[in-house]
Amino acid sequence: RQRVAERQRGSRREPAGARSPTPGWLRGRRAHDIVRGVTPDQDVLTRAKAWLARDPDPDTRAELTALLEAVAGGDPAATRDLDERFSGRLEFGTAGIRGVIAAGPQRMNQLQVREVTAGLAAYLAKVDGARERGVVIGRDARHKSKLFAEETAAVLLGASFKVLLADE
Repeated sequence: RQRVAERQRGSRREPAGARSPTPGWLRGRRAHDIVRGVTPDQDVLTRAKAWLARDPDPDTRAELTALLEAVAGGDPAATRDLDERFSGRLEFGTAGIRGVIAAGPQRMNQLQVREVTAGLAAYLAKVDGARERGVVIGRDARHKSKLFAEETAAVLLGASFKVLLADE
């Protein structure tokens, strides 16, 4: 027989590990903010503006600029979208790093590729002979795959790694 651990939350009891019914973008907001509409988190706005300043891709810069304008105009859907895009980072999994192609650290884009590759380069730099042995970079037919492979190569070359870039 399985026992369900319980924890006290307010005056009701819920199973341990139960998720809050309040969506993440709403947690911690004051009641008057919720009644008026969703308000942007200043930390999220700061991160988004810093991202925009570093983003090398004119397409994702334009997309993020439009999103920030919508947030400034009070659009609650835009505010939730911005909050989700800047609430963390994509995680490297068994298939690498993947995500929707769009602006922000929770999406795939040129800046994300540059930053992830810089982290990889820093890690590999600690391996004896890694720079001389080099890194092989492949790609596939997905949208922007060639661009992302070239960005990866540029960062690794900048870190003095030998790079073998597949052309097909």
